[in-house]
Amino acid sequence: MPDAQAPAIPFPIASRKQSRSSFSLPVVNMGASLSPQTPIEIPATGYLRYVDLSFVVVATGGTPQVTADAPWSLITSIGLRTSDGTPILVPVSGYQLYLINKYGGQAGNSPWADLRRRSYTGTAASYAFWLRIPFEIDAATGLGSVPALASNRNFQLDLTVNSISGLYGATTPPTAVTVTIFGIANYWAVPVAQNDAGLQQVGAPVGLGTLARWQLETPPVTPGDKFVKSNNVGGTIGALIFTLRNSSGVRTDADWPNLSQLYLDNEPQTYLVKRYWERIMCDQFGLSATTKEAINGLDNGVFVISFAADGGSMAGDPMATRAQFLSTLDASLLQLWGSTYGAGASTLEILTLTVSTANAAFVYGK
Repeated sequence: MPDAQAPAIPFPIASRKQSRSSFSLPVVNMGASLSPQTPIEIPATGYLRYVDLSFVVVATGGTPQVTADAPWSLITSIGLRTSDGTPILVPVSGYQLYLINKYGGQAGNSPWADLRRRSYTGTAASYAFWLRIPFEIDAATGLGSVPALASNRNFQLDLTVNSISGLYGATTPPTAVTVTIFGIANYWAVPVAQNDAGLQQVGAPVGLGTLARWQLETPPVTPGDKFVKSNNVGGTIGALIFTLRNSSGVRTDADWPNLSQLYLDNEPQTYLVKRYWERIMCDQFGLSATTKEAINGLDNGVFVISFAADGGSMAGDPMATRAQFLSTLDASLLQLWGSTYGAGASTLEILTLTVSTANAAFVYGK
């Protein structure tokens, strides 16, 4: 009786994690107005895991003092879309992408996902940092990595550099600022159908077609008790990042409600006293600094619900379960209630990590 056919070699073994240069822009000379860059081609490179972006800023002259969201506010808008225009990352600010990196659970293990802890150098005038555009939600299996297999169907990166006064303030800005930008694509290589030993190999990540997308809403808020509705429902939610700003666009911690509750279809999901919420975030993201805005600390006006970290361990841990991801329908009513928003509250930015797939088992299968 012949031996049973050997099982195919799983994709994470058959494939290799690789990286390659994606693009390098000419030096950008910042000026008095915004500097949109021509849509940047991201070449097709297997199954894209993430794209790392390097920014090096050199300022001369003046006595520059960066604004509150710096250095990430160097970028006023960044987004990624497929060749047919479908957005994978809706346009967000550089600061919002920083928050996605730090709190989204896709850019490395906490607390090292705090970009101020790694590969960040410089002063208020000149500095260098990285930002990551993430795709996959499971570094162990490749779940969520995006197929980029056709050489004539490159992704398009849209990026706008801030003005000098927008980044440094208008009091004593530098007289000249140059910005160097390049990108590195990280991906799973496409394995051959058979290895050298003649064994079959799985040629694609598990759950191919699963898409993890970040969406942005900016509903207005006013002082007092209120419900704020999120319209980004219809998929499985991995994280919610809330940022409260005043009418001048400055993040405000003082105006955050003392008590917040997340409701799904009128059923409360959380009971979050402000100080307790801060403690939960410190636990989930491994943040130990005693003051906000410090390295390895929380951020003013920013509060996060991480359903990935609710499954155990810290955010970004490849071994953590996704069992607590929040399933929603197109008709779901998702609201954040606050008691009470302060007198300066004006806008609540909501970043939502939504995972869509034809088979929810791939999301909850770990």
